[in-house]
Amino acid sequence: MRFEGLSGLTVDDAKKEMCLVDRRCTSERPIVEDVLVRDELVLQGNLYDHGYAAAKLEKTLVQDTLQGTLFTFRVLEGPRFRVSSIEVAETTPLPHRAPKLTIPPVETKKGAWFSRRTLAEDRSRIERVFRDAGYGKADVLPQVDLDLEQAEIAVRVVISRGVPITIARIRTPNGPSSLVLEKCTKLGLLPGSLFNESKLLELKRALEGSHPDVAVAILDVEGHPDQVEVSVELP
Repeated sequence: MRFEGLSGLTVDDAKKEMCLVDRRCTSERPIVEDVLVRDELVLQGNLYDHGYAAAKLEKTLVQDTLQGTLFTFRVLEGPRFRVSSIEVAETTPLPHRAPKLTIPPVETKKGAWFSRRTLAEDRSRIERVFRDAGYGKADVLPQVDLDLEQAEIAVRVVISRGVPITIARIRTPNGPSSLVLEKCTKLGLLPGSLFNESKLLELKRALEGSHPDVAVAILDVEGHPDQVEVSVELP
């Protein structure tokens, strides 16, 4: 494996988490083609994570040599972008009697190199705050505006909390389960309670101790956009 066109990003950072670096990757041609597509996406992500937000990839060269297959990843790296501004705001108007929630500070900082991964982590943290407060369908949308001449990115994170969501029922498709009832009661996940994403994840972890393949699904309730059904399936 080799890279063409890198001038700022190091090879080690470029190939991070790429499968073709690992000898465990199969050498069968159809599978290698699938892995190649995956690795091109990983490489593109690595570039974005280090500020190269306008980077592009040309078609990867695949050559059979006496030493094996050689992959040449061709990169149009472009400039490295810094964050020119960061704004986090809720859409207005807010739902009736909506409580004020404390939005966690973001790690995406003005003046820092842009990182897609950092922005995604910021998004997840903010979204969790709202979903733990009952807004189970809250949407957090990062928006970016690239200034190619100045190599800067303005970042805006828009929060749409929606309406509070309540749990209509806890369903166990495989039949009644005292274990599920016990865990749900302990966590306060009962019919009529507000949606709480962290508690639902905790429920899944608690059940995985005795049922590693447990499936916990959140389903919409037809005709009731402010309700969900929690389905817990123990294999």
